[in-house]
Amino acid sequence: MKEIRIRKAQLSDAPVMAQLAAELDIYTTHGELEQQLGILLEEPEHLVLVATDTEESDEPVGWLHAHVVMGIAVPTSVEVSALIVKTRWRHHGGDRQLIKEAMAWSQQQGIDVFRTLSNDTSEDVQNFYNDQGLMLVAQQNVFEVSLSEK
Repeated sequence: MKEIRIRKAQLSDAPVMAQLAAELDIYTTHGELEQQLGILLEEPEHLVLVATDTEESDEPVGWLHAHVVMGIAVPTSVEVSALIVKTRWRHHGGDRQLIKEAMAWSQQQGIDVFRTLSNDTSEDVQNFYNDQGLMLVAQQNVFEVSLSEK
């Protein structure tokens, strides 16, 4: 099994993080991702981690963004808004380690509810999350509008 290390993301990771996002058809420029990452790294209610290949380099092979979600009618939770792992690294444990680290961070924040959203409904993805202890509790539609176009 390949050796993977989890660490906090750095601004210098932005180009590789953008490339990894593109593998999942999430297109963002290096500049856009770097700008957002710079903001999120300063926010205590956000966590951005990278999984790195320690055998070849310290270059990210995956990343995760999680954040605290507070509401009036729902319990405070930590929600994973992005989990992206290079295709050929998906079965080497980096994705599981990223989730495990995010769960530990959630507990350190005193938050017991941990969730992730996924638009991939495949059995493989459902099994992956079930194996991490997450259970499917709801399905939803997402409605969006670009306010800059109005």
